[in-house]
Amino acid sequence: MCGRCACTRGPAGVARACAYRNRKDVVVEPNWVLNSDKGYWPSYNVCPQSYTPVLISAAHSHVMQAGCSDSNERVLQSMKWGLVPSWHKGDADNFSTLCTNCRSESMLTKPSFRGAISKGQRCVILADGFYEWQRAKPGKQPYFVTFADTTPTKESIQLCKDDDVFDDDTQSSPFKGRMLTMAGYFDIWRPANGAGQELFTYSIITVESKPPFSEIHDRLPAILDGDDAISQWLDFQNVSMEKVGDEHCTV
Repeated sequence: MCGRCACTRGPAGVARACAYRNRKDVVVEPNWVLNSDKGYWPSYNVCPQSYTPVLISAAHSHVMQAGCSDSNERVLQSMKWGLVPSWHKGDADNFSTLCTNCRSESMLTKPSFRGAISKGQRCVILADGFYEWQRAKPGKQPYFVTFADTTPTKESIQLCKDDDVFDDDTQSSPFKGRMLTMAGYFDIWRPANGAGQELFTYSIITVESKPPFSEIHDRLPAILDGDDAISQWLDFQNVSMEKVGDEHCTV
């Protein structure tokens, strides 16, 4: 389960943290596409329906149409957390099912995800980490989950109010190192009458957790640990979902 995250780096900071070595053996930072960095606001308290940064392959048709540097094999885009399937009729805000997470065991059978999966619309959701609450007496014990080498600076990390956000890159994130990279699917909803803007939304894949995390919760996001895992997951044209899921999604 993943219902609340922290993503405190501004657009430029996210791009720096996502630098990778491309097929030409050149280290590059992914570009933001469709001017979408403008819709993302860094925050300690990212909840469903928020816009957050995701990585996608530059081979997707909407990216190619937007024009992207030849050196970029992956790009950044701000998308809304909570997948709205492309087949939904009517206002996107009226979609009744909040698809923030999709269970790996059953997502192939769910109509909400079937279109995105069949089109290979894989994405990597980026965050500094996510929050989870362990049931304990007399209440719940909160935990913050991230990579071991993603260390905060001396500023303490705590649950904050919804309006506790950073103004773009004018304030420095307390997190240093790589970002937490979670596997997901995105979809593109378009208004039926052709008027209005496309809506890009995503869902985070969850898997059954194992010890020691299972002592906190029985589910957790499918984590892509390392650049090879990210590359394989994003390469929807050449790498099957079954192969990348078996080899690279860790818990």
